[in-house]
Amino acid sequence: NTAKLPYTPDYIKGIAGIKGEFLIIIDLLKFIHPESTAVHNEGKLICVSGRNFNTAFLVDDIKYIRNLNSIDKSKFYAGNKDYLYAEFMENDTLYSIIDFNKIINDERLYIQIEN
Repeated sequence: NTAKLPYTPDYIKGIAGIKGEFLIIIDLLKFIHPESTAVHNEGKLICVSGRNFNTAFLVDDIKYIRNLNSIDKSKFYAGNKDYLYAEFMENDTLYSIIDFNKIINDERLYIQIEN
């Protein structure tokens, strides 16, 4: 269950307790594309933990997970979008590699408390 947080942007879906940790749930599509009108009532969560940051990103689906070490890096070309690390083609399918470091360091995820 997710508890909605008041006065937060649309891309913050709320807070949830997962395996004893409280995580902020962020709708990845709405975060990357704020103009999107898509509504996510269900989906999958990608949990990301750091030294001072625990969050979960809501996505439509996860097809499968690949180990980047098993991919020929010469196939990569630089991502041309803000949160893309790289992209590559394999078997006529385009794969995008998201740079979660850029996302979790985005100033939109931090709340400024004013006195």
